[in-house]
Amino acid sequence: MNLNERISFYYNELKNWFPLAILIALSLILIGMISIYFDNFLSIIFNSPGIKLIIVSILLIITLFLINWQRKKFNKISIPIERNLSGKYFNSLVLPLSNNNKITDVDYDKDQNKLIVRYENNEIERISHDELEEILNKSPNYDKNSKIFANWQMPLISIYRNVKLENETKGIEQIWLIGSADKKGSANEKGSANQLKLFTKILFSFFKNKFDIYVYDKKNNKDIKLEHEKLDVIFSPENINNIAVDFEKFEEVYKTFNDIINKIKEIGEQKNEEIKEHEIAIDITGGQKTISIAGALATINRKTRIIYVNTNNKHEIKEIDAIVQSEQG
Repeated sequence: MNLNERISFYYNELKNWFPLAILIALSLILIGMISIYFDNFLSIIFNSPGIKLIIVSILLIITLFLINWQRKKFNKISIPIERNLSGKYFNSLVLPLSNNNKITDVDYDKDQNKLIVRYENNEIERISHDELEEILNKSPNYDKNSKIFANWQMPLISIYRNVKLENETKGIEQIWLIGSADKKGSANEKGSANQLKLFTKILFSFFKNKFDIYVYDKKNNKDIKLEHEKLDVIFSPENINNIAVDFEKFEEVYKTFNDIINKIKEIGEQKNEEIKEHEIAIDITGGQKTISIAGALATINRKTRIIYVNTNNKHEIKEIDAIVQSEQG
């Protein structure tokens, strides 16, 4: 958290705490005055004890109302609710992507209507649109010996379960992809940000124009809408570092989630289409533990949901409403 963010955080905390502290102090002063000077309280104006009692009661009720109204800014503690995601769709899906380094290229054969996947050992796999849909829609115990699903099966299932169907008004309109940065050190492992272009090609070929696909440029705080003809430029070596997120740095992942949620809402405002926080979901299926924890904390102060595919039952997607906020005062 940089200096400006810290100042903003403490300013907002003070802005919430100060009115509540003033109201509590005034209420204590009022109660003290009434308890000591009740006989003389308001006697200059009202001589009737009944009227004085009514006036005092009204003042206390108003004070207590204002105190509780201020306290509502500090939401009560609640247990996160986990439920099966059935018949519910999200407008925007934030999807951290794990590595699938065996794939070297993805192409689409329009004539045969097949996805062409090339692997590091020069092996080529061809998957038709119908076959891919069948794999994603099969029973939970169905598995195909396809290397494309090594680490990307769950994200594709998650997208498939939320995609807008024909004659339906609800479904995904935006997907935000997050890729990991390269790991430094002896392994020098390439991050999944380098594979976002390949995953995007799969989405373009399989889902066509069912939704918009975005990545977030964290360096320039900019949303980038992906277009097929611009993928090479967007994911060039010069730009990939602006997009890649270090999945092992909690603060960076947490900030990225928050920034993307804000960008989603901004895009909605620009289109005059309000996107509510509960219409946004962060899919934590394919991420590391840092992704899960940062995703949960990023949704604590929001109505944004967390979802994940049950790895033991691929037909089942879980939704977590992680509203866990401590009550103050």
